[in-house]
Amino acid sequence: EMCIRDRASAAGLALSFVKSQFTKYQAYKNSKIYETDVGFREEIVRRNTMIINHLEVFEQRCLRQKQVENIVAIQRIRNNLNSFNDDVNFGVSGTTNVNTSGSTLSKKQVKNLIEHDHKVLERQVKLTNLVNKIQHESQDSENTTAELLSLEQQTTGIRNQFSERNSYIKSI
Repeated sequence: EMCIRDRASAAGLALSFVKSQFTKYQAYKNSKIYETDVGFREEIVRRNTMIINHLEVFEQRCLRQKQVENIVAIQRIRNNLNSFNDDVNFGVSGTTNVNTSGSTLSKKQVKNLIEHDHKVLERQVKLTNLVNKIQHESQDSENTTAELLSLEQQTTGIRNQFSERNSYIKSI
């Protein structure tokens, strides 16, 4: 019951963020790409950090139960999330690659940016939900290992989605 409430509140928070971002997309339209991009990147890092914190708590439980496979998987996921944060913090951004001379983005460009951003945030919500599920249903070690592998694949998928977004930003 608590797990369902946590997931519902995580999804609710993400949806409210997405809604707030849609109002911020006026910034894209007004060529204030920098502010919109910074807000989006901060949200990704915030969510990744939250997931890392959940994983660290779960890792402690796995250590107590001597679940070596799970510990190794958690460490790989954490490394992947930390690398993702580095991609977000130091990668291509709207500040360096988008024309900020005052020309406005076309409706199609704004729509594409919104779609890329929304896909990344949506996938992060799913990742957060999966971490919560794994934490709450971790009595079955075999099943947990499989779910951690799924979590690892999904983390890589989100990084790839973010990379596609950066490629799009470079192309504008």
